[in-house]
Amino acid sequence: MMSIRGCVGLILGVICSLNAAAGAGRSTGFSNQSSTGAKEDSTVEEKPTHVTISAMGGSNLIENGKKAATQQYYVMPTISYSFESGIYANVSANYVGDASKQSLDNIGFGVGYSHTFGDHFSVDLGYTYEHYYTTEQVTSSAANSVSFATSWSGKVLTPSVGVSYAFGDTKDITTSFGLSHSFDFEGIFGKKDALSIPISATASAGTSSFYQEYAKKHPIKKKGGKNSVSPTEINTAYALNSVCFGVGITYTVSHFSITPAASYTVSTNDPSSIDVSKAPDITLAVSYSF
Repeated sequence: MMSIRGCVGLILGVICSLNAAAGAGRSTGFSNQSSTGAKEDSTVEEKPTHVTISAMGGSNLIENGKKAATQQYYVMPTISYSFESGIYANVSANYVGDASKQSLDNIGFGVGYSHTFGDHFSVDLGYTYEHYYTTEQVTSSAANSVSFATSWSGKVLTPSVGVSYAFGDTKDITTSFGLSHSFDFEGIFGKKDALSIPISATASAGTSSFYQEYAKKHPIKKKGGKNSVSPTEINTAYALNSVCFGVGITYTVSHFSITPAASYTVSTNDPSSIDVSKAPDITLAVSYSF
């Protein structure tokens, strides 16, 4: 399971949530709520969604606003089960690596509770354990995470706030604040399909002991490429770590959805000499629910 350490609710939000850590349980699985924020098709009989099988691939893995020593591609398959009560559980895997090498990085197990009060206010509380096989992910020093997220779905904007505590060999707290909006269209080619265009921005702040630990195992080059950043140069105190901007397009027909998306992360708490990829994260996500 990919660590979700930072925009909540949208598939696009999942991408920025990789940077913010405030998504529920760090899981990229889809719950029984719409992952796109799109309005449900009122012409379709509403039935509880219990099982969702999904997969997402991306071009530049970024977690908690921190980038790896080299640009990492990743693939994340997930299967999740949601009870009508709001309790959910999921299992997922995470394959990461550069263009020439792809390896199983971890398998994750998540549980949580999600609930919507009325038509607007929602909360999510989750816990995730991730068993790491490698140290390729910048957050691999903390296998456990407890998180809480809340959002208010307004007519124009949906603000969201989250906090998570990750612990293991290192301990860190991360908070996030996001704003999102989704342009929703129903009945594109028939009565059972819909199109959503979500846009979002998420600011992430927190401590960064995990990144200092990562730099000890994976030297991060300085600009010019001759030397590496010393782990002592990394600020581990609580600070604004990143701002993530994203846009996507989700097409849903019946129980199937597909979402191409792109996000760009501005890191704000890295050493000035650090040399990491500034490329956006281009992703493709597919899911089937039944």
